[in-house]
Amino acid sequence: GDYKSILLGLLVFYIPGVLIIMLTTVPYLLGDEFNDTLLSIAVLCLWPLGTGIVKSIVNVFGAKQYHPVLQSSLIQSYYVSFYTVINVGALAGIGLIPILAQYSITIAYMVPMGLLTIGGTCFVFRTPRYVRHPPRPRKGNVCCGGKARGGLRTITLFEIFRIG
Repeated sequence: GDYKSILLGLLVFYIPGVLIIMLTTVPYLLGDEFNDTLLSIAVLCLWPLGTGIVKSIVNVFGAKQYHPVLQSSLIQSYYVSFYTVINVGALAGIGLIPILAQYSITIAYMVPMGLLTIGGTCFVFRTPRYVRHPPRPRKGNVCCGGKARGGLRTITLFEIFRIG
């Protein structure tokens, strides 16, 4: 479901990607020569995958914490607050990170890494309080067709990596 997808994206892709990017800013930490392969993996694979997984699900996951009929006004308020915080954070990053980067590029990357780690830790520790719906079973076979979506069914990351 959504919860496991957020955890997968956050812990397997997003945080490790940003961590590797941050670590490559420290001279000689990862070896005598600059490790451009490791940086390429982080910048082109881990970070974008983590960002795509987490950011595409987290807003809907938050809205699912409210009852769709009884708390519809709270859902609307949630989305306003969610996107306000996202935009304020983006503006703060636009202003703060370039200033920090002039002093130390490592510190400039530590700020998003630290905030991402704090956010991930809060997400994990709040687990018992979340409303988590089990994923719906899907019918059909990928190779032989099925009734869903024009003869083919959608495959989730959990089915690919055999998670859950």
